Amino acid sequence: MSGTGFFPPPRYSLGAVFKFQYPTDSEWTITAKKSQKNHQLGEKDAQNLDNYSYSTATFMVKSNLDAREGFMRVYVQVPHEGQEFFPREERAKQAATSSHREVSAMKAFHAKESTITPQIFGLEEATQDDEGFVPGGYVIHMVTQRLSGTRLADDLLAPGYGHLNTFFQKFTRIQRDKIRVCFDNEFLKLLAMGWLPDFEWATHLIWNESLSTLHFFDFRCAYNRSEDYLQPIALKTTKLDTWSDWGLATPLPRLLGVLTRPILQSGHFK
Repeated sequence: MSGTGFFPPPRYSLGAVFKFQYPTDSEWTITAKKSQKNHQLGEKDAQNLDNYSYSTATFMVKSNLDAREGFMRVYVQVPHEGQEFFPREERAKQAATSSHREVSAMKAFHAKESTITPQIFGLEEATQDDEGFVPGGYVIHMVTQRLSGTRLADDLLAPGYGHLNTFFQKFTRIQRDKIRVCFDNEFLKLLAMGWLPDFEWATHLIWNESLSTLHFFDFRCAYNRSEDYLQPIALKTTKLDTWSDWGLATPLPRLLGVLTRPILQSGHFK
């Protein structure tokens, strides 16, 4: 079965409506489909990894109550590769309880009333019925806030070596310093909540210039860091180290190749 078949019409067509009771009653309509990706394992890989197969899709949605816009992420467990048309009794043996890190991270942020990550507008964690792809398997629908502002990087290339990301292209030095100050404060809040992106980079940052707000987003590959891991980051790492780790600092061109940590700490960076 193709990946498209895991999100069939009319259930996932433009104009389809989804209702939620958590965290409050809400109703959302699909306005566009953004992406879809299959994660199907072969039978041997599934056995070796003790894992399950799933498909995920992202939709643009709009509230039917107040016209807010959001993103709806859908996670659905699917049969392993080549087993899509096995008898339902066989497919049901693959049923698993979801443990998608993005959902766990967003629920944790919601519980801690986070103001630096997208809000959850709707969440339903359900079980597939006997007609599902994996009877008894999971299906998750989660609507999150659409953030307004500028994403601070569109790729994973390190700035300063013939390449500058959005952060350096679109903002002046005064603006960049303002963003860094905000980042210092908000990053400590993120650390306190325990969840971080697997790859910490400016692609996970959105800056709203008019509101002077910074948000962390896209936790599809998030990890729940232990306190033993977080404490050294919060207490022992210099600001510059952290800025560099997130793609928010780069040495001035005239210093490239001979740069030392004391020079960086004295302010010779963009």
